[in-house]
Amino acid sequence: ADFLRQGLLRGDWPEQLPSERKLCAQLGISRPTLRAVLRELEREGVISGVHDRKRRVLQPVERAGSVAEDTLIV
Repeated sequence: ADFLRQGLLRGDWPEQLPSERKLCAQLGISRPTLRAVLRELEREGVISGVHDRKRRVLQPVERAGSVAEDTLIV
């Protein structure tokens, strides 16, 4: 989850996340692990659920030095 949060912070995916297959390959993790992370980000309201097979970024992660970054739970 932290890796995806950092990618969102950098603006790697400004509007939507890549496919699960691409994310699994980039992160070197299994699909069940990725799906657990995506569910966590959905619960936090950072991304949307699957719509037309795409997960959209709903809430930009705050930039460095902001209160939101300091309150991330690892």
